[in-house]
Amino acid sequence: MRGARGRKGRRDGAVAIWRHQREQGRGGTTRKEFAWLTRREREVASWVCRGLPNCAIAERLFVSERTVETHVENILFKLGFSSRTQVASWA
Repeated sequence: MRGARGRKGRRDGAVAIWRHQREQGRGGTTRKEFAWLTRREREVASWVCRGLPNCAIAERLFVSERTVETHVENILFKLGFSSRTQVASWA
């Protein structure tokens, strides 16, 4: 059995830290937050930075397009971004 917190608990903790930093005037996303991404999310983020659409990323990673969409959604959430362009300019 995984820990009681699981994935959702880690994500909630990351969001709490991010919100606290914003409230303290240290807002924005830093490269340090890249560590919060899973290995696969970092891999997807690297393809997003190269301008590849989800279908092309899915082909390269041998996963479904929906799986890539989920990874992109997680990346955006964890980094506090609202668009792929922000990911590309940040990375």
